[in-house]
Amino acid sequence: MRAELKLRIKCRSRRKAFMLERVLRPDNRVVPRDQTIETSLEDSTLVITIRSERAGSALTSARSILEDAKLFSWLNEALGV
Repeated sequence: MRAELKLRIKCRSRRKAFMLERVLRPDNRVVPRDQTIETSLEDSTLVITIRSERAGSALTSARSILEDAKLFSWLNEALGV
């Protein structure tokens, strides 16, 4: 079953969205062969599109990305960035 998931993460500013994209990028370089992950910015929203031939794999990637984004948000708050 082919799956396409789109995550839209609203940030406080375009700069924060850009920073989040940069933080997530290293994790997204090594993906399963049958999966693609694309990112784009829409004003202050980071849009992440995950496509995979396996729905479970796409869901696992989405969960990992959301956990990393949550950590990024927490660190920004803690550091006052």
